[in-house]
Amino acid sequence: MDKAYLRRVLLSFLAALFSVALILYVGYHIRRFLTKDVATVPAREVEQNFTVRCDGYIFRKEETIIASSAGTLAASVSDGTHVHVGEEVAAVYSVSDPQAEANLRAMREQLSLLRDYAATNRGAKDAAAVDSRIYSILSQMKTLAARNDLAGVCEMRSELLAELNERDVASGVSDGNFDTLIASVESSIAAETAKLGSLNAIVTAPRAGWYYSAADGFESAFDPDILDSLTVPAFEKLITEPPASTQGCGGKLALDFEWFLAIELGSDDAALLKEGDETSVSFAYNGGASLPMEVRRVVNDPDSDKSLVVLSCGEVLPGFSFARCQTVDVAVESLAGFPVPRSAVRLVDGQLGVYTFDGVYANFRRIVVLREFEDEYLVKTDTAIEAEEAAKAAAEEAQTDKSEANSDSAKTKSEKEAQEQSEAPFDASKAPYLSQNDLIVVEGKEMYEGKIIS
Repeated sequence: MDKAYLRRVLLSFLAALFSVALILYVGYHIRRFLTKDVATVPAREVEQNFTVRCDGYIFRKEETIIASSAGTLAASVSDGTHVHVGEEVAAVYSVSDPQAEANLRAMREQLSLLRDYAATNRGAKDAAAVDSRIYSILSQMKTLAARNDLAGVCEMRSELLAELNERDVASGVSDGNFDTLIASVESSIAAETAKLGSLNAIVTAPRAGWYYSAADGFESAFDPDILDSLTVPAFEKLITEPPASTQGCGGKLALDFEWFLAIELGSDDAALLKEGDETSVSFAYNGGASLPMEVRRVVNDPDSDKSLVVLSCGEVLPGFSFARCQTVDVAVESLAGFPVPRSAVRLVDGQLGVYTFDGVYANFRRIVVLREFEDEYLVKTDTAIEAEEAAKAAAEEAQTDKSEANSDSAKTKSEKEAQEQSEAPFDASKAPYLSQNDLIVVEGKEMYEGKIIS
């Protein structure tokens, strides 16, 4: 047998074996690099609102309307409708039929929507816009249903039906003539009205304003004019007073678009609210609707740890209920920072911080805690800390009268100290602060500054 041939075969086999071993070796180290033995999360800035839940009391400039005859009141306009002097707002009938009254309210709401759509013809040429509005309504109805607010779902039914009719117009299924629908609803209103018996009286608006069919007897007591001098004890007494009689009342008018909310908070929470600031208030009774409100007054009680906070708003959402007392969630503080898992926080040489991973090394980063939670901390961003330190340094420099020569000398000294620091052993008290997008090590053993993580 040719020895040269056998030698070539052996060399080829050894070369192939070496190549396979080299590939496995390189693959092993690539795998170790890509599958680190540490778990990380990125530092991402978030903004969190901290709220306080309490009872809120609504103050409005209101006036009750007296009906000229006794009987069952049936509103002719929807609650919150702006009416003019002498405009019909309700009718008084001889028969009480709660179901018929509820049907009439829903039908009048539908009739108002149909007339609005017929007058503006909005969306008839834009199917995409109509679809967007339908999706928005369905999403709101789904949210209300999840909160078990079936009354709110029913209130949005008419708006959904009107939008669906618009969709038929846009797609060519319907000719867009609302007259037939309006006539049908008017006929149904007449049939329901007949169930209420004879007409006893017509209620008209004595002045312009926003009409509401129900009065609670607190219209005069909860007058905004008293808010400028209201104290905590006076407020506590006010909310325990009984309401005035509403017999013979034909509804009420809100005379001003601006309304107020008075709440009682602990002094510590109230101290976070400053007069003139804007805060967000969520109304649980209104399906969680949130409105921006201005802080008008913060009144501390010297004899207790309670405070009275007065908020104002000039915005009214469609269908918003102005029930006198409501459960509200008031945002008392808004903080921006990095959420850091508890498992990542470490104490190094008396300094609180975390380790970050730059792809090769572990690096210690200091943190300043804003708020502590069950599973994480909210810590200040490095930009916020640097801004605070710069403002402090500027204030100190403004108070110190130094010559230019001394400044240059200080600058040279500072540069020298920075150079010495870079050459000195690691000092946790001088480590940088956690920055945006730093990879925070949440799981890792025996961590230390400069550790190589393969």
